[in-house]
This record gives sequence, C-alpha cells and structure tokens, in this order.
Amino acid sequence: SRRISRIPNYFADGWNQLRTVEWPENLTEIGKYAFHRDTSLTSSDFSKTKLEVIGDSAFNGCTALPTAVFPDTLTTINESVFYNTGMTTKLVIPSTVTYMGSHTFAHCAKLTDVTFEEASEENPAALTMDYGIYYGSYTFEECASLNKITLCKRIPVIPAYFAYNCAKLKTVEWPENLTEIGKYAFW
Repeated sequence: SRRISRIPNYFADGWNQLRTVEWPENLTEIGKYAFHRDTSLTSSDFSKTKLEVIGDSAFNGCTALPTAVFPDTLTTINESVFYNTGMTTKLVIPSTVTYMGSHTFAHCAKLTDVTFEEASEENPAALTMDYGIYYGSYTFEECASLNKITLCKRIPVIPAYFAYNCAKLKTVEWPENLTEIGKYAFW
C-alpha cells in the first residue's frame, strides 16, 4: 500500500521463498532484521521511495540480492545491514548518508566498485550538511572482489578496518580533506 511508511522489525525474517518486494513510495524506514536471511530476495531498488533509515541487519544474509539503489533521502544505514549479500555491481552511497554502522557491507564477496557520491546542485540538502559523517569499522571487511573505492570530500576520517582484508582492492580515490586513516583500514 502507498500509505505504508515503515516496515517493522523482523517483518519477514527468514522467509526464504520471498523473491520480490514492491517498495511503497512513502517508505521512510525499514526495521531491524526486517528481511534478514531471506536468501531468495532480489529486489533492492529503493530509488522511488522516501527511505531515510535502514535498521540493523535488515538484509543481512540475503545472498541473492544483486545490488542496492538508494534514494537521495537516505541518511542512515545501520549495523550489518547488507552483511553477506550477493551484491555484484557498482554500489553508490548517496551524499545524504551521514551514518553507516559497522560491518554495513562486510562479506559481500562479489561487490567490485563503491562510490561515495559528492554533494551537488541536484541535492541541495547535502550541500548544506556539515562534515559530521560517521562510518563504522569493518564497513567493507572481506569484500573479496572489491577493486575500487571512491571516497567523497565529506569524509575526513576513514575508520579502522574500513576495507580490511579486501585482497583485490587496487584503487582508492582519496578525499582532499582526509585527516585520519584508522588502523588496518586497508590491510
């Protein structure tokens, strides 16, 4: 229904036969563990929603999930949201995201390319945001196929273990205002 704005915690946790979801336009929040371990789920295009927050482990273990497309309303991606999913394509993190918990995209073995989007005239809200961005440790831990990360200017600190044990990582485009790299961030 178009009136649904929140998917509750544990909504379809472990529903292995669930393949697609038609995301409501007014969706602003997906609760924690909402689709956890739904190994057949393949729909993750949120671009036509008003999604702001994705709860802890909401898609953790969704091994058939090929990618995620986010709207420019997204601000928060909590702990382990896409841990161990089947992501295979380029992932773009919108400039509106100011919080990513630890292990957010860890163990996405097929993920190859990540871009943190710059603020732009098309997204004026992001232009006025301060540099209060938080990204947790182990964000891309053991993403075995990850070969490129493009960081935006609004990331002054790279947390510890950020891309830990990403053996194929060859290219990192650094932000010009980088002030700190956490321990073992790219080890």
